[in-house]
Amino acid sequence: MFNGEKLRDIRTMNGISRKDLAEKTGITEQAVWQYENGVINPRIDIIVKFSRHFEVDPKFFVSKTSFPYLVREDSIAYRNVDREQRAKTSSEAMYLEFVNDLVLQMKNKFEGLDDLILKLTESVENMRALGRTVEECAEYARKQLSIDTNKRLLSLIEQSGVIVLEKNFSTSKTDAYSSWVQNIPYIVLSTSKKSFVRRNFDLAHELGHLLMHRKVKITSLSKEEFRVIENEANEFASCLLLPKETFLRDLELLNSAISNPKQYLVLKKKYYVSIVAMGYRAFNLGKMTVNQKNYFFSNMNKFRYKTNEPFDSDWGIKKPNFLLSYLDFLDENGIWKFKKILEDNCYTLQFVSKLLSIDEEVLRKYTESEQQGDVFFPIFR
Repeated sequence: MFNGEKLRDIRTMNGISRKDLAEKTGITEQAVWQYENGVINPRIDIIVKFSRHFEVDPKFFVSKTSFPYLVREDSIAYRNVDREQRAKTSSEAMYLEFVNDLVLQMKNKFEGLDDLILKLTESVENMRALGRTVEECAEYARKQLSIDTNKRLLSLIEQSGVIVLEKNFSTSKTDAYSSWVQNIPYIVLSTSKKSFVRRNFDLAHELGHLLMHRKVKITSLSKEEFRVIENEANEFASCLLLPKETFLRDLELLNSAISNPKQYLVLKKKYYVSIVAMGYRAFNLGKMTVNQKNYFFSNMNKFRYKTNEPFDSDWGIKKPNFLLSYLDFLDENGIWKFKKILEDNCYTLQFVSKLLSIDEEVLRKYTESEQQGDVFFPIFR
């Protein structure tokens, strides 16, 4: 029996309308609606067309299992321009539904995800309820996550229990977004070319949302309310990446040159933070006057640092690695072979590659032959 929900879900995840799908597969929009709502069942050749278009096994559409729909659309935090697009919200929510379903299956096979992030979030929520500042919350988070250098920010966030993913947002202006799905937090980063330091800020910004705004219904906020929580996330990121006391001591060394962006190059190497972010942080800490700030940003334009800062092309962008390590662990130790993952979910290698943004060739090694060798254990806290 054809499962129309599966067709609707995978279509929604891919962000295409019934009309678009009809045109791509040579059927009518009414037929797509009928298939999705169980009015009629498609012929085998139509099912094959769907499977080829979405890169899944034809059995995917006749599977009785459906998703539990655990993702709340109002929990997805991304910038205002995208927040107002209902179709995009639904598409990203369904994307997280697919990913979360796979993550839950993996957790059921082996409990390897840490809950440090959940404990940290509860602590930060309590701190906020007691009136503690964003700065204090960021300092506490930095200590609990053992962030000794921002160079390791991505791996430390992953080790805490956050699932970090990459995704091609195509025409969207989204740099990243985050969401809690029950007790599992997600950060989704854009695959568009960004510098290492700007991705660091995106990570810290989304971590701020996860820790401080877990219970906020994002889509119900007014523009002004949304601006408030965005500013809080920006402040959190700045405080997390540039710890107040340490950064103030470093600024003292700049003295009268504090408004010269070139003097921040040595600090950029230390903190792995953009010069523009350090400029804002210095101003917000009261170390630059308004005139100095204006001179600073005038020089940013003069030196053409706004488009490409020094070192940006030297530092490669790191990719999320935890889910790949988890898949590797499950496969290598025979707990849940990758071939079985594909079989159980009626997915293809190409589908999983795009879903988790893992290179096809990396995944292909699990399907070509049985792996031999030492037992591999990923790093879990």
